[in-house]
Amino acid sequence: AVVSTQSTGGRAFFHKFLQNEYASENLDFWNSVKELKKNNPSGERLKKDVRQIHEQYLRDSAENLINVNNRLKGAIKDCLDDPGLEIFDEAQRVVYGLMKEGAYQRFIEESH
Repeated sequence: AVVSTQSTGGRAFFHKFLQNEYASENLDFWNSVKELKKNNPSGERLKKDVRQIHEQYLRDSAENLINVNNRLKGAIKDCLDDPGLEIFDEAQRVVYGLMKEGAYQRFIEESH
């Protein structure tokens, strides 16, 4: 699997590869969402954490903008006032697919 490489070293090596491809924001987003779910915040803390992820990866002027369509960005934005832990699930699936079908294939090819 792309993101669940067996070792921390493997993930770090893949992250470095993504940086060289100017695509490390995808893995960073995926990890941020994973951490959000692991921490399982609620109430105002959940809102704050969700907004922070949105600002960093999904807002049009985000520094680390991920490649998801405007419909999905809009759906997430519409849920920011009352988010659930699943708010980023579809975006996480899209990013995973981009990594798996694109960058990860090139990573494997270059590693051999």
